[in-house]
Amino acid sequence: MTRGNQEGRYVGRTDESLTHDGRVALKSLKLPKDLLTFSGPMKRCVETAERLFPDKRPLILKEFTEIDFGDFEMHNFEELDGDPVYQRWVDSNGRLDFPNGEKREDFRRRTLSGFYHMLTIVSNMAKDDPAYFGRKSGSLNTKVAAVIHGGNIMVIMSYLTGRDIYDYMVHNGEGYKLLLSCHEADYQLLQYKPIGGNVII
Repeated sequence: MTRGNQEGRYVGRTDESLTHDGRVALKSLKLPKDLLTFSGPMKRCVETAERLFPDKRPLILKEFTEIDFGDFEMHNFEELDGDPVYQRWVDSNGRLDFPNGEKREDFRRRTLSGFYHMLTIVSNMAKDDPAYFGRKSGSLNTKVAAVIHGGNIMVIMSYLTGRDIYDYMVHNGEGYKLLLSCHEADYQLLQYKPIGGNVII
């Protein structure tokens, strides 16, 4: 949680730090500590990763930056209410591109590029150190954490499930636990469940 989050603002390219309350709230999220950790490059991701996994230095992937909200950046509903451009975006159920921001399809491609970049790193590291990653009989058994933005999560989950992107909106400190299978470069989602919030892992 950042100050912009607390005020209901569209926080994309703005590089905010966590608030005190945001840092405290992360204490209730209990995760395994032995995860290979990835993070987006922005402060709120890196700081979250450092608090959740204090003994790990996250691998930073620039592809996991939040979308640029363009003219809506760092504004909230109250400030944008009455703006005809914003109203058109609302009437589209959020399907239009953000004015003067990053195109939705460009953001989707970038996020999925980061997702496959992460999986490739894990696969290559497993080849170099199979004992550490539990590789047996051609299988790969490892646990990875990706500390990324809500928009990135929505894109990845929509891609893996084939469902609508808005089915996967999350709040601060929430996400999904995924079980993936891999055959060469083909990754398939076997199961998933929400984590964070009131969910106990």
